[in-house]
Amino acid sequence: MSVRAYKIRKLELEDRCSFNLWHDKELCEFLGVYDNTDPDNGGIVEVAVDVLEEALKTLNIEKDKKKALEKDIAEARAKNEDYILYYCF
Repeated sequence: MSVRAYKIRKLELEDRCSFNLWHDKELCEFLGVYDNTDPDNGGIVEVAVDVLEEALKTLNIEKDKKKALEKDIAEARAKNEDYILYYCF
């Protein structure tokens, strides 16, 4: 079976950052973000909502980041989505 690549025509970003790959290392390691980025820690990363919820329960996350992640989770749950895409740059 082949894997095809499609050009992205439009990529819309939130006006806020959910987390920072350089500053939130414990969270990023928990989510496995570094395993799915390019050598410069950039790219599109898919995070399972269940794993993100577990991170919020397990890790000590700053209040503002926790609030942003809870919003991401609520939006995903409302749309019946199991994953959240983050564009890291």
